Parts: sequence; structure tokens; C-alpha cells
Amino acid sequence: MASTVFSYALIYLPVGVSGAIENLTAGPGGRHLVAYLGVTLLACIGYGSLFTLVGMVFRNPIIPAGALYVWEMLHFLLPPALKKLSVIHYLKGLLPVPLSDGPFAVVVEPPPAAVSVLGLLAFAAFVLAVTALIIRRMEIRYTED
Repeated sequence: MASTVFSYALIYLPVGVSGAIENLTAGPGGRHLVAYLGVTLLACIGYGSLFTLVGMVFRNPIIPAGALYVWEMLHFLLPPALKKLSVIHYLKGLLPVPLSDGPFAVVVEPPPAAVSVLGLLAFAAFVLAVTALIIRRMEIRYTED
């Protein structure tokens, strides 16, 4: 979150403090900053829960984490049905300034903001519940070490 605020502050470096305060209070800058902070928080919740599950299921999570990274990186090429299985699909709809995926992207309408927020929170709750079940069934053997 701090890096988001710091990066946002760097954008206003050329206009100075007075220009930054004016844009944050009278212009769209304040709403954009809140939106970016919300997207950052939801991204941490969504990806954090997913990587917690991957870390619990796999002894060496580097291969599955890399696969998830490639999946999210190639999101713009996925067909519409598979895009809905990606965390970034729900995050992109919440951005105040839409991002271009490039000329080869498969264009899909982002879900409404309420669906994105509630969907990501429900996804994180489900994944953390599955992770909790895995943890409850784990067996710790102290004699093997």
C-alpha cells in the first residue's frame, strides 16, 4: 500500500506540491488514489490467499507459482470463459483508468464493480477455508528430523 502511495506521489513530482494538492482535492486524483489503493488491497487478498494455498499443497511451490504467474501474464490471450478464472480479470474492471492489453488481446467486458469486489472476497474466503482444512489434516512428525 505504501508503494502505491509513493508511486502515485511520484506522478505529481513535475507539477509540485500545489499542483498535487489541487488535483487530489479538486480533480479526479483523490478518487483515483482511493481506487488504486482498493485494487492493491484486493490484489493482495486474492493473490495472497491463492499463494497461501499453493504453499500449503506443494512442498516446493516454485513450479505452481510460476504456472500461476504465466497464467496471469497471458491473461489477455485467453478466451472469455477462461478469463473469468483469473484474478486479474476482476481487478482490471476496478481500475479508474482502463489499461490497454494490446492489439492481440481478446476483448471481454469487465464485470461490474460489485461483482468484482464480492467475487474476489468470496474467492479468497473459499481458498482460505480450503487451506484451513488442509492445515487441520496435516500431521507433524517430530521423530523424522
